[in-house]
Amino acid sequence: MSRKIFIFEFVSGGGFSKEKIPTSLLCEGFSMLRSIIADFKKLNFDIATLLDIRIKFFSSLLDSDSIKIIGRNEDFLREFKNLVKKSEFCFIIAPEFSQILRDLTEIINKSGKKLLSVGNKGIEIASSKLNTYKFFKANQLPTPETYLIPNNNGYPDDSELLKLSKKFKFPMLIKPDDGVGAESIYYFSSQSELENFIEVKKVSLEYKRRYILQEFILGRDLSILILNNQSLIDKKKPPVILSVNSQEIQIKGSGGNSEYSGGMIPFEENDILNEKINNLLENIDFQNFIGIFGIDFLFDDTINFIEINPRLTTSYIGLRYVFNVNPMELLLKSRKESINIKDLEMIRHSIFRRVELEYNGKQSPKELRKNVVPNILKIFPTEFITPPFSLDKERKHYSCFLATKEKSKEGSLKRLNKIYSYLNEEGFSIC
Repeated sequence: MSRKIFIFEFVSGGGFSKEKIPTSLLCEGFSMLRSIIADFKKLNFDIATLLDIRIKFFSSLLDSDSIKIIGRNEDFLREFKNLVKKSEFCFIIAPEFSQILRDLTEIINKSGKKLLSVGNKGIEIASSKLNTYKFFKANQLPTPETYLIPNNNGYPDDSELLKLSKKFKFPMLIKPDDGVGAESIYYFSSQSELENFIEVKKVSLEYKRRYILQEFILGRDLSILILNNQSLIDKKKPPVILSVNSQEIQIKGSGGNSEYSGGMIPFEENDILNEKINNLLENIDFQNFIGIFGIDFLFDDTINFIEINPRLTTSYIGLRYVFNVNPMELLLKSRKESINIKDLEMIRHSIFRRVELEYNGKQSPKELRKNVVPNILKIFPTEFITPPFSLDKERKHYSCFLATKEKSKEGSLKRLNKIYSYLNEEGFSIC
């Protein structure tokens, strides 16, 4: 009899069913959902999931035994609880902000079902950038100076912010304490930029949300994916670093429109960095972070840890293409025994990224979905994790998510260029 698992990804699973949502977010969320479902299906699980009605047309791409569609303005939570009850295992991906990930994880904890994603003790630390900073400092890990900006009438206090800004040199950053990825990051290169922000743009910050001021450190945006089972098997066993990944992040000044679009696995200096990070993390107590999770860091001769992601990150889409084993098989195995790092081998290279497109062709959205998308999936069966789709009224702007599966970086770049050329022939231009 197959083991039953409920796999839930918040964005694509109806978490924003009552709100308008950019195709870019749905695109990335669906790509994660599709990848995880595919890997658990290879392990003979009976899979149930939820899917936002706006991308119902992608249901055929999910290798799931049961798909419950969440309609517009429908509360997904009732179906979430129902599928938790019916399953033996649960795996969820959700944003940390507004305590969404914590609350959903608590529902699973109270149900007594087996949680395969990170638990609430780890989420409590990692969902706050200030708490994460304190965790890094307590473990003597290098990290940029970080301060919580006191609130005044629901917004960061002007005088306190200016006072804190004198604690280190420009440039510096303002971020939501519970922000996810590159969300709402404001960059300031000078005192005058910060003062102008306070005077003109501070209203763009969310009312009653906590914000931090953080020292800006120059370096390559990188991340690691970690598999940890310390509290389950051996408390002294160091976590397994699965991969070192480059990240494509654009910080766009004081406007707050910073953006994450993807990355690459493995990083060029993977082996050297892997050793350095292992040395830094081998004695760290990660007992509150069981499962697969990510850590973002900056590298420029030295390493500076930035934040912990208490969930599976987008890098997983590339990771599953480069390993010699199914990462979800490793996750299940790690709950029973220690993983021997020598058994893991990266045999391929992957560039994974969300691509924004403008469509200038003559076909209607229905014709594109009927004619072009099937051809794309036939010609590039592994690369298009999410094929091009659009939700805007004019159907001019499209999003898709790609991941290469090649022997080398050169091979990945060549494959990407081939995909871009094909999209151009079909009437798409890359934004």
